[in-house]
This record gives sequence, C-alpha cells and structure tokens, in this order.
Amino acid sequence: QIKYKDKTGSLQQASLDKVTNLGDGMFIWAVKDGGIRVHSKNGISVEFREDYILVWLPESLSREAHGICGTYTSHKRDDLVSRNTGRTTDDLTDFFDSWKDGECRENNIHSK
Repeated sequence: QIKYKDKTGSLQQASLDKVTNLGDGMFIWAVKDGGIRVHSKNGISVEFREDYILVWLPESLSREAHGICGTYTSHKRDDLVSRNTGRTTDDLTDFFDSWKDGECRENNIHSK
C-alpha cells in the first residue's frame, strides 16, 4: 500500500486491488513495485515512482503538450524546446532551467 494526502490533508492509503475515486473525475491507485498512479477525467495519467515520473496523455492532446514532457508530435527533435528561446537545445541543464517556475527551487530537486 502507498500513502498519500487527500484534498483535506488527511492521510489515505492506495492499494493494488482498489481504485479510489478522489472526486471530480480523479482516481488514484497503487501500482506494482511501489508506485502510485493518478488518472484524470481528461485522460491524463501520472505515475509517481521513487526515481522518476511517467506521464500519459490522450491522443487528443497531441501537439498541445510542451515543457519538460516534450511536444507529443512523435518527433524527438522538437522535444527539447527551451522556454526562453523557443528553439531546441542539446543542453539539458539549460532546457530544465528554462521551464522552472517560482515554485521550483534548486534545493527541492533531488537526484541520485
């Protein structure tokens, strides 16, 4: 089981055998090997793992995505577009830095 906080801040548990309805078309459940997945009514799913995050978008959002998840055009060459310049870059540090906002602070980013 995986623990998470609901909208009210109460600690809840998600389990492999149970999908929990969070309301407003949102669902949460634990996935094999210790992750947790959240699915929204618009078809977006996000799976949180210890070392990474997976994001699934419905095909209806093709060409609508941007940012650190890429552009969803099936062309890898346009996935690393800098927010600052609007051009592709090979420098991953510059790419990620360009998409930071006021909530993302250097001390909140942890890597192994």
